[in-house]
Amino acid sequence: MNISQLLCDMEQAFLETDDEGRIVEVSPSAARMLKIDSEKYIGSDISGLFGNIYELISSPPTENGADTYIYNGRMSFKCPDSGVKFFNAIILRGRGKSDKSVIVVIKDMLSERLIRFDPGSIKKLMSIGVFAGGIAHDYNNALTVILGNLSLAKLEADNNPDLMESINDAESAAVKIKELTERLSVYSKGLKPEREKTGLSELVNEVISHSSESSGVKISFSTDDDHLCFEVDRGQMELVFGLIIENAIEACDSSLPEITIRAGKVQVEKERKFKEISLSAGEHIFIEFLDNGRGLQGVDVNAMFDPFVTTKENHDGLGLALVFAIIKRHKGFVELLPGEDGGALVKIFLPLF
Repeated sequence: MNISQLLCDMEQAFLETDDEGRIVEVSPSAARMLKIDSEKYIGSDISGLFGNIYELISSPPTENGADTYIYNGRMSFKCPDSGVKFFNAIILRGRGKSDKSVIVVIKDMLSERLIRFDPGSIKKLMSIGVFAGGIAHDYNNALTVILGNLSLAKLEADNNPDLMESINDAESAAVKIKELTERLSVYSKGLKPEREKTGLSELVNEVISHSSESSGVKISFSTDDDHLCFEVDRGQMELVFGLIIENAIEACDSSLPEITIRAGKVQVEKERKFKEISLSAGEHIFIEFLDNGRGLQGVDVNAMFDPFVTTKENHDGLGLALVFAIIKRHKGFVELLPGEDGGALVKIFLPLF
């Protein structure tokens, strides 16, 4: 999956050009921010909008797209209706071979909600895209064979405890790698959900079993209806639940970590909005994830679902952004709230109509 696809799924403002510097894509967010008709500018030279862009691209593209980050700073935009405007922007290497093939990611200087990009995160994201698009599927097939053979090996190790322990360790590691590979596959396929009828309790319990085994954190789950079903992309929703639980585990009180998950049906009476999603009136499934960490004091809740925004060191800030994008594609709603007795609460709504 290419980076422009992911940026589009995450509602980012960007323009992309081909090898001749002609605009081939204007994201809806960019069209709104720049107040332009995107169709009017498809095929035109990008220098017609950003007059100094070629001055900013001073070095030729490197092989394999390794040097994806070109420029981060101020740019001028020739607005057809209101003259010249100035924006903070990032320029990335495009998919073509020419130095004119670029992706311009726009950050409105006048907005308080700036998208926080950095070169390291962009390179990581591009690396993930290359890996996912190239070998994730074959890698997943190979892991399935490995897991099958480990299961057969267990049959031969019943009377050898030491060997059985080693096989179990290998199996746990292979399962973890398989989960990570499936997560990468979401990037390669894009975020369009392939819906199927899925049992909510079954799905949540499956994700809990994997998360609690690897972390040792106490995770409890309750629901009013064990037979509740919804139509979702199972793989994507597993990823959503897993990312939220992973976030909660890292936020938990280290002395007595605990996560509480609750789910059920709810009748929403009044519509409300957050960013580009809205919670419509009607019947919904809700899923709540509550940790017992320090809560949201000092956290900009409105920014936490933006890509590359994180409160943790050595994290890329893509987890909650991907959660937001997937829930949006499912016509759902997600919010981050302080827990009543402390901690942080992530609440998801998915429509049943």
